Amino acid sequence: MAESLGERLETILVVDDTDILGTVVAVLHDAKFHVLHANSGPNALKLAANYAGRIDLLLSDMKMPGMSGPDLGEALKRSRPDMHVLFIGGDLLLFNYGWAFIQKPFMPLKLLEMVNVVLHTVDGSCQSCGSQPSFMSRTLEQNCLHSSEVH
Repeated sequence: MAESLGERLETILVVDDTDILGTVVAVLHDAKFHVLHANSGPNALKLAANYAGRIDLLLSDMKMPGMSGPDLGEALKRSRPDMHVLFIGGDLLLFNYGWAFIQKPFMPLKLLEMVNVVLHTVDGSCQSCGSQPSFMSRTLEQNCLHSSEVH
């Protein structure tokens, strides 16, 4: 399938139970990502089960009623092992899962930068040079020395 002019091939599943969901979906859609969205973990599982295409990234809130973001990530990774995961949340101290994280509040550009970083890593490593950004470098303050990719 050819990529149409101005459209990206990556599909992002956004899951959040708060008002931020609409804003995040709009930012990603404006950046030409294909965006799926759900307001809870169980709804996201149903959506993913019924979606035949590839889901490149799960972008999920950490805390949601019914199912936490990390539980959702683990469940989806069982059926979609190549899917990348990025969590969003307000309390950095509660984050200890080893996956990428962006702290609320964040600006749209910061979100897009982080999404691109996560989409262009393999097992936490830069696809170009294999460097592994530390947890703190995931704040996008460090550049990969191999290329212009932001870590």
